[in-house]
Amino acid sequence: MPEAVRVARLEFEPSGYSLWLAGDELEYLVSLDPPMCTCPDFSFRLARGRPAPCKHLRAALRAAYWGAREEMRLPDSELIRVLAEGRPPRASRPA
Repeated sequence: MPEAVRVARLEFEPSGYSLWLAGDELEYLVSLDPPMCTCPDFSFRLARGRPAPCKHLRAALRAAYWGAREEMRLPDSELIRVLAEGRPPRASRPA
């Protein structure tokens, strides 16, 4: 049985750009377009020339299809910081 991975959708305003936050103990940033995850597994697969979705990317795809249970709205200024640092937002999970 696949592992359950917590997923939250991050929507940035006013651009409307979305990223996903996925993970169990550690949280990784996930993009659906283009498909990308900041986890080591995704990077290793990509480096080996066999890009395949990791469990975080698969979980984000399922959440996008079925609807995210957790969502956060953040200003575009936070998007710039998140992309520059490659890390989740400071308040990583909705309250």
